[in-house]
Amino acid sequence: EPEVHDPAARPPDLSRRSPPPPEPAGVPDTAKSWSGFVSRVGESLPFLSAILHKADFKEISRETLTFELHGTSFEMSRVETKRNELEAICNTYFEKKIRLNIIDKTPRGQNKQTKNGKTPAKKKQEVLNHPVITAAVKIFNGSIVNIKE
Repeated sequence: EPEVHDPAARPPDLSRRSPPPPEPAGVPDTAKSWSGFVSRVGESLPFLSAILHKADFKEISRETLTFELHGTSFEMSRVETKRNELEAICNTYFEKKIRLNIIDKTPRGQNKQTKNGKTPAKKKQEVLNHPVITAAVKIFNGSIVNIKE
């Protein structure tokens, strides 16, 4: 008697299973943690690693790594002066271009958020140096009295 094969009765062929869906494109590997990043920073910038150990990690997205920096204003200025080096380490570590978003919780910058390394003083200086502003001051023979954020 011929043998009849019922395809529904066969066990599934596991070798043909599709792979699990990949992580959404561009999201850094979540297995690489904040503490791992801070350790990597410590390899070349140990003083910054010590500062970052006191910071609070907030989130990482496709484009930014956000953390709150507590401590002294001196520590904040050290982080700001080394921002480019920190971002380079971040980009290498997470294998993706990621911008740092530092929330300044130091006494000098309580609740002020710095973006792209621009402190309030830098922002004011940019306004003062803007070509339209300098032209207006020159044309009207004026001066800048106050700059509001």
